[in-house]
Amino acid sequence: MIKSTQLFAIIFFSVTVGRAQPANDNLCNAIMINVGASCELPNIDLEMATAQENEPFIYCSSDSQIDTVVYNSVWYSFVAPAEDIAIIAVTDTFDFLKDFQINLFELSESCEDLSSLKNIDCSIPINDDGVIMTPNLSEGIAYYMQVSGKRYQQDSINFSGKGCLTITTITPPINDDPCGAIPLDLENPAQIFSNLGATVPESEFFITPPVSSRFAGLDGWSAFNDTIDNSVWFTFRTPPDGGNVLIDLSNSFELPGNFNAQVAVYQVEDCSDFSTFSLLTAADIGFLENRIIENPVFMMECLEGNKTYYLLVDGASSSFGRPTRDKGYFSIQTSLARPAPSVGTIGPATELDSVCVDDGLPDVFAVDSEGGFGFDYEWIFTDTNLNITSLPGAPPFNFEGQDAGTALVWLIYFDNIMGLETNANLNDLQGCYALSDFFEVSKITGDACASLLTTTNDHWSEIDVSVSPNPVSDLLRIKTDFFPDQESMLVIRDLHGRVLISQYFHSTEQRIDVSSLPEGHYFLEVRNKQKNAFKQFIKL
Repeated sequence: MIKSTQLFAIIFFSVTVGRAQPANDNLCNAIMINVGASCELPNIDLEMATAQENEPFIYCSSDSQIDTVVYNSVWYSFVAPAEDIAIIAVTDTFDFLKDFQINLFELSESCEDLSSLKNIDCSIPINDDGVIMTPNLSEGIAYYMQVSGKRYQQDSINFSGKGCLTITTITPPINDDPCGAIPLDLENPAQIFSNLGATVPESEFFITPPVSSRFAGLDGWSAFNDTIDNSVWFTFRTPPDGGNVLIDLSNSFELPGNFNAQVAVYQVEDCSDFSTFSLLTAADIGFLENRIIENPVFMMECLEGNKTYYLLVDGASSSFGRPTRDKGYFSIQTSLARPAPSVGTIGPATELDSVCVDDGLPDVFAVDSEGGFGFDYEWIFTDTNLNITSLPGAPPFNFEGQDAGTALVWLIYFDNIMGLETNANLNDLQGCYALSDFFEVSKITGDACASLLTTTNDHWSEIDVSVSPNPVSDLLRIKTDFFPDQESMLVIRDLHGRVLISQYFHSTEQRIDVSSLPEGHYFLEVRNKQKNAFKQFIKL
């Protein structure tokens, strides 16, 4: 058994050792970092670090909220290889207010003389997501890194945690040109990539997207960075029916470096010939304050099926006029948001060729629809020249009081549409939509009405149908004035006109189980050979 005095000594020793100043608390004790070595354990520890007298301030801050005084630092050194390198420093916390900052120096005299340090580069993460530096260095020269804790002017406590520092050599990525584009499966989760080492052939500049109408937007690239500088390429392929594809970079803020991505999507005939590239869309993924990314997710709508699209990711060196890193790590995911709108079939629920629209009697009719899909929908009446005469809402419809002529009835499914308004023409619609076939209704007036057989209109005032309870949760009670020996039919439709329940009956009262229907509004039509009626009810 350990005696209490021994136990106390062990605890005291552990606490004392754990709170000692780090060995590399001053320049002369800088720890050598081998280029290419991994960080198996945290090799940065600012917990008890101090600042030497005349310690250099942080050189690169353009943010008035950052305190440029260095309050704690540890030092590292390395010898520059022939290859380009990336210096990466990340903390072991995801607190967005806590991060490292780095000064990179050459040392011309003794390590005892801090005034002999010449600043080569500096990095303060604007969005608090870790440091990436890609300095231009001379092979064989020893460089020194001052790693300190970031501190805000409004906060009296500087960051004093742990993390990892690594130095890696940079080689051109395999997707540096379009013909080496990496495929992104629409069913895969987000993946991490880098444009470190990316290059741009001169001919690629000719496919640079236009400048956005905003500093960061979905209609082009920022005016601060309107050229392709260091692009990497990806592809994604749409399913047979096409659809709407989401491009998502929202996880990028969790990665080191203030990487400011710009994205463009192209249709490509020949990956080796930029003259065959056609720009479809472009977006500037600009950084805002507090790790908020502008436009990190955007949608490509109504893409054709079985097509390969090329996606370019480039880096911008500023965001809203502030410096950012144009090379670094980013997260990207492409996914099928939903299928593109598809065409269904529609038609009148009962035989309907002509209606008399000036006899003062309702000309109410229901429609059946089947198979269509879209984020939204609209019923449309047009004339024979395809001019939109009415957007009547959900069926059933009533033509009474309209002008004589031929009406074409359409159903349109859409995700995003422009020009869908009365007096516009169907040929001028723009956006992502699918338009059904139409059916015709002849609207007649005056003497022409005499040729119509007396059907629904002659008996409309005699119809008596009631539904209860309304709203209903399970059993809907339907009472009619139809004769019990008449074969009649009831039909329940949703607001699209789709038939959900249909059955014949021979009594004046029916009870229908609607418990399986989703909550919402529905239409009930009751009809026999002579007359019909419509009622609306709400399902709870």
